[in-house]
Amino acid sequence: FVLAGRLDRSTRPGDTLARYGGDEFAILCDDSGLEDAEAIARRILAEVAEPIVLSHGRVQLTASVGVVLVAPGEHNGASVIQAADAAMYESKRAGKNQSRVVSL
Repeated sequence: FVLAGRLDRSTRPGDTLARYGGDEFAILCDDSGLEDAEAIARRILAEVAEPIVLSHGRVQLTASVGVVLVAPGEHNGASVIQAADAAMYESKRAGKNQSRVVSL
Protein backbone atom coordinates (compact mmCIF):
# COMPACT_ATOMS: atom_id res chain seq x y z
CA PHE A 1 0.00 0.00 0.00
CA VAL A 2 2.87 2.35 0.71
CA LEU A 3 4.27 2.02 -2.80
CA ALA A 4 0.85 2.45 -4.44
CA GLY A 5 0.35 5.66 -2.46
CA ARG A 6 3.73 6.95 -3.57
CA LEU A 7 2.97 6.13 -7.20
CA ASP A 8 -0.38 7.86 -6.88
CA ARG A 9 1.37 11.01 -5.59
CA SER A 10 3.60 10.90 -8.68
CA THR A 11 0.68 11.21 -11.06
CA ARG A 12 -1.49 14.14 -12.03
CA PRO A 13 -5.23 14.54 -11.44
CA GLY A 14 -6.97 12.57 -14.16
CA ASP A 15 -4.16 10.02 -14.63
CA THR A 16 -5.10 6.39 -14.00
CA LEU A 17 -2.91 4.15 -11.83
CA ALA A 18 -3.36 0.37 -11.82
CA ARG A 19 -1.45 -2.61 -10.50
CA TYR A 20 -0.68 -4.64 -13.60
CA GLY A 21 0.87 -7.69 -11.95
CA GLY A 22 3.10 -8.76 -9.05
CA ASP A 23 5.44 -5.78 -8.85
CA GLU A 24 4.33 -4.00 -12.01
CA PHE A 25 2.13 -0.94 -12.22
CA ALA A 26 0.69 0.93 -15.20
CA ILE A 27 -0.20 4.59 -15.36
CA LEU A 28 -2.36 5.98 -18.15
CA CYS A 29 -1.66 9.66 -18.71
CA ASP A 30 -3.91 11.37 -21.21
CA ASP A 31 -2.75 14.50 -22.97
CA SER A 32 0.92 13.95 -22.13
CA GLY A 33 3.87 14.92 -24.22
CA LEU A 34 7.48 13.97 -23.81
CA GLU A 35 8.19 16.58 -21.11
CA ASP A 36 5.17 15.51 -19.02
CA ALA A 37 6.05 11.82 -19.37
CA GLU A 38 9.67 12.39 -18.36
CA ALA A 39 8.58 14.51 -15.37
CA ILE A 40 6.18 11.80 -14.18
CA ALA A 41 8.91 9.16 -14.57
CA ARG A 42 11.32 11.31 -12.51
CA ARG A 43 8.70 11.75 -9.77
CA ILE A 44 8.07 7.99 -9.72
CA LEU A 45 11.77 7.23 -9.40
CA ALA A 46 12.17 9.79 -6.61
CA GLU A 47 9.15 8.52 -4.66
CA VAL A 48 10.21 4.88 -4.95
CA ALA A 49 13.78 5.72 -3.87
CA GLU A 50 12.59 7.10 -0.51
CA PRO A 51 13.13 4.38 2.14
CA ILE A 52 10.06 2.71 3.60
CA VAL A 53 10.20 2.62 7.39
CA LEU A 54 8.85 -0.58 8.93
CA SER A 55 8.67 -1.66 12.56
CA HIS A 56 11.78 -3.82 12.11
CA GLY A 57 13.83 -1.49 9.92
CA ARG A 58 13.96 0.34 6.62
CA VAL A 59 13.46 -1.02 3.11
CA GLN A 60 15.08 0.59 0.08
CA LEU A 61 13.41 -0.01 -3.29
CA THR A 62 14.39 0.77 -6.85
CA ALA A 63 12.27 1.06 -9.97
CA SER A 64 12.56 0.61 -13.69
CA VAL A 65 10.14 2.78 -15.67
CA GLY A 66 9.07 2.19 -19.26
CA VAL A 67 7.14 5.02 -20.94
CA VAL A 68 5.30 4.89 -24.25
CA LEU A 69 4.11 7.97 -26.12
CA VAL A 70 1.14 7.15 -28.34
CA ALA A 71 -0.99 9.28 -30.64
CA PRO A 72 -4.68 8.86 -29.69
CA GLY A 73 -6.51 6.10 -31.54
CA GLU A 74 -3.49 4.81 -33.45
CA HIS A 75 -2.66 1.66 -31.43
CA ASN A 76 -4.52 -0.94 -29.42
CA GLY A 77 -3.96 -1.57 -25.73
CA ALA A 78 -1.96 -4.76 -26.30
CA SER A 79 0.61 -3.02 -28.51
CA VAL A 80 0.99 -0.17 -26.01
CA ILE A 81 1.50 -2.57 -23.09
CA GLN A 82 4.01 -4.57 -25.14
CA ALA A 83 5.97 -1.42 -25.98
CA ALA A 84 5.89 -0.24 -22.34
CA ASP A 85 7.14 -3.64 -21.20
CA ALA A 86 10.01 -3.51 -23.70
CA ALA A 87 10.92 0.03 -22.56
CA MET A 88 10.83 -1.09 -18.92
CA TYR A 89 13.20 -3.99 -19.62
CA GLU A 90 15.50 -1.61 -21.49
CA SER A 91 15.58 0.62 -18.41
CA LYS A 92 16.35 -2.41 -16.21
CA ARG A 93 19.33 -3.26 -18.39
CA ALA A 94 20.60 0.31 -18.00
CA GLY A 95 20.81 -0.03 -14.22
CA LYS A 96 18.80 0.85 -11.14
CA ASN A 97 16.40 3.79 -11.01
CA GLN A 98 16.23 4.38 -14.74
CA SER A 99 13.46 5.22 -17.17
CA ARG A 100 13.20 4.82 -20.93
CA VAL A 101 10.75 6.54 -23.27
CA VAL A 102 9.68 5.12 -26.63
CA SER A 103 7.17 6.35 -29.17
CA LEU A 104 4.74 4.27 -31.20
